[in-house]
Amino acid sequence: PSHDTPGMAAHSDGLIFLSGCFGDGIPHRAWKKNPELVLGELLKMKRALPELYVEVQRINDEEREVMRAAAAVAGLKCVATIDCHYPRREDYPAEDLALCIGNKSMMGAVGRMQLTDNLWMMSEKEALEYGFTPDELSLADQILGECNVELPQLQPLQIPHARLRLIVT
Repeated sequence: PSHDTPGMAAHSDGLIFLSGCFGDGIPHRAWKKNPELVLGELLKMKRALPELYVEVQRINDEEREVMRAAAAVAGLKCVATIDCHYPRREDYPAEDLALCIGNKSMMGAVGRMQLTDNLWMMSEKEALEYGFTPDELSLADQILGECNVELPQLQPLQIPHARLRLIVT
C-alpha cells in the first residue's frame, strides 16, 4: 500500500516507521536509479516521522546499494527486511504452482507471473550470504524486540476429504 506521510505523522506517537517495501515509491525510484528522488523522499519522511528506518531488501543488489547510500546521506539507519512467501528454500516449486493456480495460468505459459526463487524465511547465515550486513540484521532484531503485538492462537486449517487431479504440462 502507498503511504501518506502527513497522515502517518499525525498518528506517529510510539510507532516505528520503515521507508517501505520494494513495491512502494522510494525503493521503486531507487530501482529506476534516481538517487536524488530517493534522498528527497527520505529527508521528507525523516522530518515528519520521529522513528524512521530505511528498509533494504534482497530483491536487487543495485537497488539495495542506492537505498544504503541515500540513508547514509540522510543520517538514517538501514534495517534488513526479508520478503517471505514460503518457509523453506525447497518450497519454491509448490509456491510457484500455487501462484499459477491462483492466477489460472499454466506452469509452462510464456510470460506468466512468477515470483523470484529467493523468498523463503532465511536464517541469519543465509541473510548474510545474500548481502545483508550484521548491523542491518541486528537492527531488525532490535525493532522486533520493541514491538508489542499479540496474535491469537490460530487453529489448523481443516480441509474436507477431496479427490484432486493435477495436470502439469
